[in-house]
Amino acid sequence: MFFFRRIGILLAVSILLAALPFGAEAQETGEARETPRYTRQIVLIVIDGLQADALQKAQAPNINGVASSGVRINDCSPVWPYGLETAVASILTGTDPAAHGFLEPSAEVKQPTLFGLIKEKKLTGGLYDGSGRLDGLAANADHHLNVKGDEKLVEAAVKLMETEKPYLNVLVLADARKVLDESGKNSQEYYRAVSNADNLVGRVLHFLNQQGVYDQTLVSITGTDGAPPLILRGVQFKGGVVLPPAAHVDIAPTMAYVLNVEIPAAAGLVLWNAFEPGSIQNGFYLMEQRIRELSQAQGEAQRTIHELWEEQSLLQEEKQELADKEAGIARSIRDRDEEIGKLEGTVALLKYLIGGLVVVFGLGYLVEYRVLRKRFLMF
Repeated sequence: MFFFRRIGILLAVSILLAALPFGAEAQETGEARETPRYTRQIVLIVIDGLQADALQKAQAPNINGVASSGVRINDCSPVWPYGLETAVASILTGTDPAAHGFLEPSAEVKQPTLFGLIKEKKLTGGLYDGSGRLDGLAANADHHLNVKGDEKLVEAAVKLMETEKPYLNVLVLADARKVLDESGKNSQEYYRAVSNADNLVGRVLHFLNQQGVYDQTLVSITGTDGAPPLILRGVQFKGGVVLPPAAHVDIAPTMAYVLNVEIPAAAGLVLWNAFEPGSIQNGFYLMEQRIRELSQAQGEAQRTIHELWEEQSLLQEEKQELADKEAGIARSIRDRDEEIGKLEGTVALLKYLIGGLVVVFGLGYLVEYRVLRKRFLMF
């Protein structure tokens, strides 16, 4: 019995010893094969005039594919006043046009852009502009392409990305805007323009796949005005979800959080609900952060509404004062007109009276002349 017990113990120990190296080797192999989960680069594509509903009506498999594997927001609020300059500046600064001041091509942006902020991390960035109107936003970009024609722009951008490998790449496609303005958002011409833009997005995605960095690239796609979509796909983001409304000014704060930099005086919020729980924080933390910031934003919105109500009340009071002054002036004018009318009547009466007196005096003189003539001349 003791002999068999010893044999059993020896067999168990042998099996355990044999399993340990195998398990360690398997663990080491699994760790070696696991792709590091960090963002190697950012590709932000802005399609001027892209509308969210057009992605469901046009042939756009590339953009919809990115949305299906990432986060889709169908209701992204643009900034006002509308325009390519204001939209892209708000996307890159996280601030409203009143703050960044980039309202026209000749203006200078007054707020720091993501290009300037990533320099703190010794990262490079490039702005690839197909509109020719965004030179002012390229001040802190390490690379700047100004190429008319979206197809030529994308080819030039891909070549630069391949050789220089900037961390932040912002592509602005402009061809769809002209078609949207000329033909309308429900036209077949516009849907074809969206499909053409989608093909160019596919060219960029194909390049990222060729380079073997697509899975570690933060890809974001959006429009400029109207009802644009917002699509986010990356290592830290959820996959295959549709989120509630967001805004253009939320893009920069969200990317800044990924980059671990801070945007001063940002008007937008970090899209905490877009992150995959566990990628950077647990789900409760992300939910609490989103709720806290939305609560703060709601409080600020309420204060703004109250201020607007107060201003409206003051305007109503001023309007009433002006109306009372106008009524008073109107009464004064009416009283003056009445007085003038009375004076004119009096003047007319005096004229008639004087005229009558002149006639009476004239007749009296004539009668007196005849009486005196008969009396003294006797004929």
